[in-house]
Amino acid sequence: MPGLQKLYEPITIRGLEIKNRLVMPPMVTNLANEDGTASPALIEYYATRARGGVGLIIVEAESISWDTRGFPRQLCIHDDAMIEDLRQLTDRVHQAGAKIASQLIHCGRQTTSAIPGTVPAAPSPMPLYKEIPRELTLERILAIEDDFAAAAIRAKRAGFDAVEIHGAHGYLITEFLSPHTNHRTDRYGGGLRERARFAVEVIQKVREAVGPDFPVFMRVSGAELVDGGLTLQQMKVIAPMLVEAGVDMIHVSIGNGATPGALSIATMDVDVAPLLPYAEGIKSVVSVPVIAVDRIHDPFLADQIISEGKADLVAMGRQLLADPDLPTKAREGRFDDILPCIACNQGCIGQVAEGKSVTCLVNPACGRELEMPIEPAANPRKVVVIGGGPAGMETARVAALRGHDVTLIEKEDRLGGEFLVAGMPHTKQAILPAISWLARQLDEAGVKVELNTKVTPADITQRGAEVLVVATGARPAWPAIVGLTPENSVEAREVLLGRAGTEDRVVVVGGGASGLEVAHYLSVLGRDVTVAEMTAVAGADMVPSRKYWALKALEDRGVEVLCLTRVIAVENGCAVVVRDGTRSALPGPVTVVLCSGYAPTGHEWVSTEKHFSEVHYVGDAAASRTALEAMYEGAKVGRMI
Repeated sequence: MPGLQKLYEPITIRGLEIKNRLVMPPMVTNLANEDGTASPALIEYYATRARGGVGLIIVEAESISWDTRGFPRQLCIHDDAMIEDLRQLTDRVHQAGAKIASQLIHCGRQTTSAIPGTVPAAPSPMPLYKEIPRELTLERILAIEDDFAAAAIRAKRAGFDAVEIHGAHGYLITEFLSPHTNHRTDRYGGGLRERARFAVEVIQKVREAVGPDFPVFMRVSGAELVDGGLTLQQMKVIAPMLVEAGVDMIHVSIGNGATPGALSIATMDVDVAPLLPYAEGIKSVVSVPVIAVDRIHDPFLADQIISEGKADLVAMGRQLLADPDLPTKAREGRFDDILPCIACNQGCIGQVAEGKSVTCLVNPACGRELEMPIEPAANPRKVVVIGGGPAGMETARVAALRGHDVTLIEKEDRLGGEFLVAGMPHTKQAILPAISWLARQLDEAGVKVELNTKVTPADITQRGAEVLVVATGARPAWPAIVGLTPENSVEAREVLLGRAGTEDRVVVVGGGASGLEVAHYLSVLGRDVTVAEMTAVAGADMVPSRKYWALKALEDRGVEVLCLTRVIAVENGCAVVVRDGTRSALPGPVTVVLCSGYAPTGHEWVSTEKHFSEVHYVGDAAASRTALEAMYEGAKVGRMI
């Protein structure tokens, strides 16, 4: 473990020895059974991360009562009937050598009645969504404190090594702490000490319930970054009160459900370790260990944080979804083998927000560990994959690992396809290391890669392969714009790859993810850019956190984004648009950058099907796809062949 001595030092917290300083933080998965019990899929998901070498796993938020859930398939701990399945979870994690903590949560106002079946409750009737929450009575407050204590006892009986009380992200405990959401005038509201009373009493009751030898952690928001919300200075006053009440470690995140940009799950648009100053601030005022979290994907950065005394442990969440084996790989010095998280938030946050189960764009087996093992092929065959984008690369990698003889043919001089194009803007260069990882894995798996090779359906039948995988992607669709010519227009991918220039004024046709990103790229180069989007919403194909940062970056650079706007013509060097029924011309001369849709190419290979025992179409070759869908299709087909 060169240069990582601090990261792999054990630490003992109230008698609990953790073998290293790497923590898997709680992340909702929607993998639980519908009744809130731990499913086999959920257990395997955590066991996989435990086998990868992480020191401590803090399990996703477990609801302390059925009527306070915030997610459709949320793990629960409100009934003794949950203990047996949770015991299976803790046993599997312990067998793999990791410690495991249960996170206890009451979602407060941050849910909707459609999930728990009742109107949400909160300290004050301050809505976050459309529903106005019920203001908690004094009697109900005390009952909820008892619910936390009862849940902690169940966690201990289920074999958890510790509990973490969720006091962050705008859930119930934060709602009491924050002047933004707590407008009470009784003993649970008003001044800072009164607002902290509920948190302190929860900790005290949990401590009394679990006894003096059982660790109790707490997750807090170092600040909320909303008007009238908690500040770091306020949290530096509150944190010692939590320790005095019985907390053994503080896990420092940020924000609530109204915080702009979802900084607690920072995307690739944000610098690494954006929350570190908050962890450092809390650590400066408490005597117990502090966990730093959020976009700390690099083990060397994690080690540096601990070495410099800014935190005592480092939580890697999405990175352990991407590569569960990072702790072991880093300890053994196998850094090139670590599959990097690209902080896209598509498979993790995006899926869960839609009520689906967690997964990962670069690791499609995440959340599907039971259904997607890589097993040796019963009948190894010769496979040809046409196209070196994400779907083609993943298909080839998995098929080769299973023992097939795989050749991948790519017409360009580099692998990556549209994934490579997507990584060109400086805000998305986190994508590029994932492409490099895939390329290295192809080499290690023995895939024969042919670059700069264009093949036709007639050529491919002469290859002598038994299986053909068509991953040829899609071509940009030519929009119906009068006067559009190759001289006054260019495809976005050609701009991003540096193959085409533009005039000083640019009109980007299409305000989806690719349109917004090429607009920002060109604005950085000094172009005067306008985006024309036909629908009412720009960035509709982006997860909300990425959309926020993409639109903010354009606003900061003065890029105009025109929705409900259609480019109908190019006349005299100017782009003619129709907006709100009014026709107007944007100043010219302009270059029209096309980001307005793609046409699949898979149909061009149908004539070859009779020459192969199997033909599969993956990614954009089959239909327009996101990278998340393309990687999953590649992973699935690679296992099917």
